Amino acid sequence: MRGIFCRSLFFRLAIPSLNSGDCYVAKNAPRNDRTGCVCGQTLISAANHDENVALIQRLVAGVTYIADRGYQSFELFQQIQVQSGHFVIRLRNRLKYNVLQSLPAEHFPAVKRIFLEVTDELVQFQADKYHCLYRCIQFKTRKTTFILLTERFDLTIFDRFRLYAFRWQVELFFRYFKRTLGVIHLLHQSANGLTIQFYVVMIVPVLVLR
Repeated sequence: MRGIFCRSLFFRLAIPSLNSGDCYVAKNAPRNDRTGCVCGQTLISAANHDENVALIQRLVAGVTYIADRGYQSFELFQQIQVQSGHFVIRLRNRLKYNVLQSLPAEHFPAVKRIFLEVTDELVQFQADKYHCLYRCIQFKTRKTTFILLTERFDLTIFDRFRLYAFRWQVELFFRYFKRTLGVIHLLHQSANGLTIQFYVVMIVPVLVLR
């Protein structure tokens, strides 16, 4: 059983399995009794204001972490593996790496017109002092090139497409939280102040809708 973690600062999400009969949830992680989702939150302090540092301090074994280019760090990749975790992270386009092996880039015919110029390669990065081997997938969609990196060799190309797409559910929530609910500014910098503001902002729309 594995978990899916989208964006380190706020949520760890339980996501339906990519394989039938399984569920990607961290072992022994607390759950919401109503939704069954894995519960988790992180409030940033002066001691761990860096998002990568905050994530490293809270790594959980068996969880697959999904993140965008801001989390690109070979130190983070190494720490996730040391803690028996996994990751699917988007990379910047300028990193130099050596291709050790080209793998078959096959995915579902139904999405071949969406994901173009797909490559799947076993790579080693020149700037990585740990000299780890990773699986690197590159594709283009809507004139944008994406490079996804993972150390999981059990996933298909389409699995990695889906995992990275799940990350946008969190982005949509932040857009709703900031734009629809109007939470553009923080009223307080303390952990208690942030918690109270978050709950008030989420409770009021529920009461209005009811």
